[in-house]
Amino acid sequence: MSALLLAQIQPIPTPQIEWSAVSPLLVLVGGALLLLTAAALTRSRPPKGFYALFTVATAVLAAVCSALMWGRVTDPERGAFS
Repeated sequence: MSALLLAQIQPIPTPQIEWSAVSPLLVLVGGALLLLTAAALTRSRPPKGFYALFTVATAVLAAVCSALMWGRVTDPERGAFS
């Protein structure tokens, strides 16, 4: 066996990710990718106004995610998401 395989590997220290803070962006990107994929893979055209309705629904969901996060950034002593 190679000495490299037997060597102890030190874990890499990584920052903690607060996924709820990124949720509005994830909702917007996910909605855009879902709409793009659905439009590319279907042959028939959706009913008139479907794209606009889907876009508004995605924006409302992102706004709800932002509103749920609004009260979490309150303590300037401890920093964001205290």
